[in-house]
Amino acid sequence: MDVSIGTFNLNNLFTRWNFTAAVPPGTELTEVMTLDANAEKRLRTFKGRVVKGKDADERQEIADRIIAMDVDVLAVQEVENVEALNTFNSNELNGLYPHRLLIEGNDRRLIDVGILSKLPLGPAVTHQT
Repeated sequence: MDVSIGTFNLNNLFTRWNFTAAVPPGTELTEVMTLDANAEKRLRTFKGRVVKGKDADERQEIADRIIAMDVDVLAVQEVENVEALNTFNSNELNGLYPHRLLIEGNDRRLIDVGILSKLPLGPAVTHQT
């Protein structure tokens, strides 16, 4: 069986958004973010700042390049979290990769690495520490 493998830097695929909002005093802002249009609206900050998520046109441009690669297994870098990876796969890649995995990274910006696969994935181990 032939398996094609590729890699792609998603360049800050975040679920964090930069916007202005009135927030009641004392509200904790570190556990909040927006996952999709139907989800609860939440906000997350990094070092006290709300970080702008990747523009929809930019996400689609990246998705178009990945779709054109047509690989079976794709290693990706610079993903904020598994929700961002799953949403990107569902929305921009039209569910092309049914198997997804995220490994927590060491990056101080809280970004991780992941795998998108058309084939089932086995256990994953990290030796980052």
